[in-house]
Amino acid sequence: MNAIVEQAIVSRRAALQEKYARAGDALADPPKPVTFPAQTLLPDLRIPVADLLAPLKYLVPTPLLEHDDDILQPQIRKLGEATWIDIAPDQFVELGPVADRDWDVPFEIPVSFLIEALTPETPTEYDFRYIYWAGGTNDGISDITQYAIDLTYPYKVKSPASDRTPGAPTWPADLGPSVPIDDTYLDGKDGIIVKPAASASYHPSDIYRFYIGPAPDPGRDAPVFEGLLNASMEALILADVFRNLEEGLNLLIYVATDLPGNKGRTSNSSQRNVVFLPDPDPATVLPPVLPLANGENGDNLIDLADTQFDARGVQIDITVPTPNAAGDTIVVYWGGKPVGPEQRVGVEAKLIFFATYDLIKEVYGNTDGIVPTKVSYKMFRGNREIATSNVDIDVDISFIGPDPILIGLDAPRLTTTNGNNDQILEEDYEDNGIEIFIDLFATPPTEEGWFIAVFYGGVQIGPPIALTTGQEDTTLTVPLPWSTVLAEGSGTKVLSYILYTPTGVNPTDSRPKDIFVEEFPIEMPPPEVLKLAGPLKRIGCSTLNFPSELDPGDGTPRRNLQVRVPKNAYTVGGETITLNYFAYLTDPAVPITDTEAEATYDIVGDYPDEGVVIAIGDYTEDFRPAHNANGRVTYTISRGGAGGTPTPESLPAIHRLDLDNSEGQFCEEVHPLP
Repeated sequence: MNAIVEQAIVSRRAALQEKYARAGDALADPPKPVTFPAQTLLPDLRIPVADLLAPLKYLVPTPLLEHDDDILQPQIRKLGEATWIDIAPDQFVELGPVADRDWDVPFEIPVSFLIEALTPETPTEYDFRYIYWAGGTNDGISDITQYAIDLTYPYKVKSPASDRTPGAPTWPADLGPSVPIDDTYLDGKDGIIVKPAASASYHPSDIYRFYIGPAPDPGRDAPVFEGLLNASMEALILADVFRNLEEGLNLLIYVATDLPGNKGRTSNSSQRNVVFLPDPDPATVLPPVLPLANGENGDNLIDLADTQFDARGVQIDITVPTPNAAGDTIVVYWGGKPVGPEQRVGVEAKLIFFATYDLIKEVYGNTDGIVPTKVSYKMFRGNREIATSNVDIDVDISFIGPDPILIGLDAPRLTTTNGNNDQILEEDYEDNGIEIFIDLFATPPTEEGWFIAVFYGGVQIGPPIALTTGQEDTTLTVPLPWSTVLAEGSGTKVLSYILYTPTGVNPTDSRPKDIFVEEFPIEMPPPEVLKLAGPLKRIGCSTLNFPSELDPGDGTPRRNLQVRVPKNAYTVGGETITLNYFAYLTDPAVPITDTEAEATYDIVGDYPDEGVVIAIGDYTEDFRPAHNANGRVTYTISRGGAGGTPTPESLPAIHRLDLDNSEGQFCEEVHPLP
């Protein structure tokens, strides 16, 4: 349920003074209270529902003094009750030899004790304590830790039992069932305030999700509001949501989820009619805007570079005249010729069209210099024209050399002294013999007055190259100084050139060439082997997931290493981590025969900040034969996907393998392999 849970402060000073008093009436320190790793909602005491599906883990702080015969007696009670209940299967937990203890390994409250009582209506709060029997003899009672169990979802009542569908949401008083939601109603409003039905168990931390549409479905649709209600238990649905709805009747529903994760039932619905109409106001019928011509800071000219700025063509923005209907359409014309298909207005404030290079070239014709061109649009409601406007712009798409769009200029090439093509690797560090090659076009013939400027990573390389007649279908060579490579750093660098004349307005860009540059040098941190055993942090039986009294393992038949690979500059989506392991006895390290293992991990999306955990190896093949040897774990990361050059090996994680106990028994002899 969604009742507020306040963390209680329990004073036990009088009892502690009586039980733990020292000489001079000094108050002794009781054992420290436990902590619940899953208690992540503090100061709310409730445990997330997802963590109540399995035994609830708790951590006992390390005591000041320890004995081999120490015993733990964990207990719980409902808040306000006097009787404590033992929760250990045999009442007591024998902690075993001090040397074998790991206080970072949590204890567990069985699921059978994770109960929410039928009364009171609020979540069931519990006290938790433990008795620490020092040496199995002298008791010490810990301070209390409190937690709460809430398994009742919003709007459900525990006693008397009631689980009815939440009531329909309500609208503002001025938006009755017969009042349409239209532009007039939405004008000047940030949105529409709606309110869910009242709930006796409402808590300000509850998350509400509202859905609206002709047939809204929480399992399919995105919520139009998701978050906390305001102090008046209301939610604001933004006006743009309603402007984007289909015309006609739309249903509004909601679903509430409390802080621990109990999801309530879908509410009943409330409907309103969405309507948009009259012809546009002439004052809202504005001329088309070409951002690259008559837009802000525009020069009223469309040149060749403008046609290449966006692969879709030259952008034309149409501010949709108002008022309008969702079914209204707009057609744009370039020099009297249609620009693509007509577009439906819907609820958009602006429509964007793109005039292709082919269309612009067709209207421009076989000429050079500036050609005035009219760009216009018409707005239709059905077959009826209801608005029109236009603007005159200048167009100059003349060029030299091959047609820059239909043919273009080939990308330049790059080669290092070591023979690496179109990439600069670690081995090329301080290479002053890197060369750039430009394969000139075969037609048309080159002319005096044409120039080429070469760029690496946006930096011009040397002075412009003056062309002359007869250089078509030849190759130019341009040296790339190492100082430029070093200054631009590692990563992907764009290599390109432009062909131009000093008086022309349309320089032609070559196709770009991506040049991959490795870091100088690359050094990645070592991986982390998880659950290293004992104070000496070696690869022991528990490291390989053999269960023990102190560490039950993860419950799977896995008997290998789990290794965490940290995040770094190369752990990006699309790459593959290759984890490598082998055991060795020599220095330098030479693998013991047949102890080598490999595991891979494909990175999808963003790499977690905490790294990822990869399992590697087989106990029988890779670890058991290497008892008392050293285990070495490293990783590499692909660069550029399959076929790319992987990183050098990371720094190694090296740990000794110790796989027997004091009785000479190996892991599989104490706990046979599954």
